Amino acid sequence: MSAKFELIAEPRAAKGTGASRRLRRSGKVPAILYGAGKEPTMVSLDHNAMARHLANEKFHTSILTVNVGGDSDQAILRDWYMHPYKRW
Repeated sequence: MSAKFELIAEPRAAKGTGASRRLRRSGKVPAILYGAGKEPTMVSLDHNAMARHLANEKFHTSILTVNVGGDSDQAILRDWYMHPYKRW
């Protein structure tokens, strides 16, 4: 049985270290969607939902459905960064 993972993302305009820190303080995770012949899209994801998904091993190798502002695309998780000693 295959697992289906759906992520709800919000588009974001601000980029850079300061903007990413503000997102993280508000409980969001900065992310970038790229590939498939489209322009890279900066989005933010819910931190708690991502933490739950990352704990599931199937999430790392599954094809994900990402909803950005009503538009749905399929994606694969390529890379993620976590704090070296903080749990989440």
